[in-house]
Amino acid sequence: MSFALRTALWQVLCLVGIAAGAGVVLRYANRKTSQSLMRTMGRKGIFVTAWLGTPVHELAHAAMCVVFGHRVTELKLFHPDERTGTLGYCNHAFNKKNPYHVIGNFFIGIAPVISGLTVVYLLMTLLSPNGHWVSQTLTQTSDALAGKPSLVGQLRVVAHATWGLLRVLVDPSSAGSGWYWLSLYAALCVAMHMAPSSADIRGAWVGAAVTGGAFVVLVVLLWLVGVDMAMFARHTSALIAVVLSLLMLVTVLAVGYALVATALLELYQLVSGTR
Repeated sequence: MSFALRTALWQVLCLVGIAAGAGVVLRYANRKTSQSLMRTMGRKGIFVTAWLGTPVHELAHAAMCVVFGHRVTELKLFHPDERTGTLGYCNHAFNKKNPYHVIGNFFIGIAPVISGLTVVYLLMTLLSPNGHWVSQTLTQTSDALAGKPSLVGQLRVVAHATWGLLRVLVDPSSAGSGWYWLSLYAALCVAMHMAPSSADIRGAWVGAAVTGGAFVVLVVLLWLVGVDMAMFARHTSALIAVVLSLLMLVTVLAVGYALVATALLELYQLVSGTR
């Protein structure tokens, strides 16, 4: 029993903790870049990435609302509001006494992260000239993690996978392909707007607690019916590693874009004397 509970709790804390940290970094990178763009180009500077990233963000909320039976009351895929600072929104209603609806709040809140990682993966796989290496890298990551029971070993595997994915995404040999630049730009747009907003986080807390509890109960039930928990832990860890590898890639991409964009905009302001 103790092993099952430790496995469940550790995997939930690991995934939620690292994902939360990445979300904070993504939000900070987006805010700093937006501030630099607005100083140079005005309010419309945000549209450089928001025109694509925001609709993907809001569509993810709406899709997950449908999955969990929430009623979408109003959906604005891209509706910038200078008064509130919002770029779009998805309002929804649900039954607070329905456990499935409550759990849905968690997945609705993190839906932009799920859709963002999925879109970035598809862009890299389908449009990048070396896209076939993406699936191969993630498969190798999953297999490698099964033999790494220690935390340090698992983190090394994730870091190695992230570096491999980053090399595919910024491969100089792909610079001559128009599809490569299109996929890179689209990935940046999605990455810069995939972090959950403050409203998303507020709505997801209760659902997150219920989801975490349900996962622990599931692990205990599997243990009671005789499932090999060591095998379960290896498979679950491998899946988490793939998700975290993509999440770390997107985070590095967003931070890199934020640093380069901010530096270039600051340089432009100095040269043009508009600072």
